[in-house]
Order: sequence, then structure tokens, then C-alpha cells
Amino acid sequence: WKGIGGEANLQCLTNLGECYYHGEGVKRDRPEAAKLYLSTGEGVVKDLDEAAKWFAAGASAGLMEAQFGLGHAYERGEGVPKNLAMAAFWYETAATQGHGHAASALEHLEEKMQAKAKATN
Repeated sequence: WKGIGGEANLQCLTNLGECYYHGEGVKRDRPEAAKLYLSTGEGVVKDLDEAAKWFAAGASAGLMEAQFGLGHAYERGEGVPKNLAMAAFWYETAATQGHGHAASALEHLEEKMQAKAKATN
């Protein structure tokens, strides 16, 4: 995960963090995942408003990880007002680009929205 001149490749570190977080190809190790995320400067953000702002900027620039993150923020109302339609839009946008978890998040969200609609009828 080193590039020319020895610089760390941030995308590789992020991908490796995802592997450790989900236990894909390696033993699940959340502390190691956190360490890798933090080494990229994309670690845990405690300011949800600031996180949502950066997700929105990245999502608008076409970055599928940011699109997925923004969808998640809208689904939970973290840093942005809760808006399931916007969550679905960003999950679908990320899924179209090939984000690994976006399609299943969209499917789960649509099921949740259908159940909510049935409950109000």
C-alpha cells in the first residue's frame, strides 16, 4: 500500500480497513480497521454536521464512498435532517457506481419505507 516515493496509498489503506472491519479475507479486527482509517485522515468523525458537509462535497464530486456515507447520514438524520428519499437517492447513486454495500442498504431502506407506508394506511 505504498505508492511511488513511499507515500501511503490512501485508497488502499481505506480498502484494507474495510477488510479488517468486515472480516473479508482477514480475521475481523475492528481496532486494526480504526487504526487504518485514522492513518488515512478519514477516521471517526465526532462532528456529524462537519462529516455530512464533507460527505456532501465528495458525493457531489462523484465519490461513491461519500455518496454511500451521505445516504447513511440522511437515513439516520446524522448531520442532516432525516430524509429517507434522499438516503435512497444517494444509496442508488453509489450502487450504480459499484459500491459494495450500497445496493443492500438501498434494499433494506426500501423495505423499511414500504413497512412504514403500510403502517400509516
